[in-house]
Amino acid sequence: MCDPVASLKSSAIFWLTSLLPATVGSYTGLGLTSASLAIYIIHRQSPPERLRRLKDTIKASEEILAHAKSECSRDFASLMSMDRHLLEAKLSASQIQSRIWKAASEENWKDYVQTVWEILQSINKCAKEVREIQRDALLTIEDERQRQISEGIEESWKVQAAVVHSPTYHVDINHRTQSQTQAQIQRRSNNYQELFHNVGCLLDWEHRQPDPVLARTIQSR
Repeated sequence: MCDPVASLKSSAIFWLTSLLPATVGSYTGLGLTSASLAIYIIHRQSPPERLRRLKDTIKASEEILAHAKSECSRDFASLMSMDRHLLEAKLSASQIQSRIWKAASEENWKDYVQTVWEILQSINKCAKEVREIQRDALLTIEDERQRQISEGIEESWKVQAAVVHSPTYHVDINHRTQSQTQAQIQRRSNNYQELFHNVGCLLDWEHRQPDPVLARTIQSR
């Protein structure tokens, strides 16, 4: 996700670099680019930015857990345990937010550095716990889907076995086979009758045709 503050800083640095003469800007630009990259990395790893990403992960985990509750009623106890741990993680994130605000008022830089280090450690620990909750919720959803699919496959096998071993099924199959055989015999009989009829008509037509020699003899008389 692009950070607007870091992007603004980088844009300002590159704009200032473009105003410098070419002879100076060729060396200064590299230094400013390195400085811009360092500022971006420091900002990316700062406690407020790390906490913001942690809150986004918590929000995504809440949505996944809500979906798991609606789909996996059999795992109600484990889902409630995940929900409790996620609420504890939200409380930890809120406490970390308070510590960040308090750290800004630290006057001793050694105390400030120590406080920032402890805050980062707390963020890492909380983020790890939230990721584990998210993983467990996703696994619960997939386990429920696999169970439903397995039940569907088993039910299909049972229905198929019941139909195949049913006496009515075999009677129906035999009836269909006999009906198909009789239909084929009838079609063949009809075809033969039509063939014999066509041959008889052809022979009768040829028999009725007059003899050409006899016809000329009659005409001459």
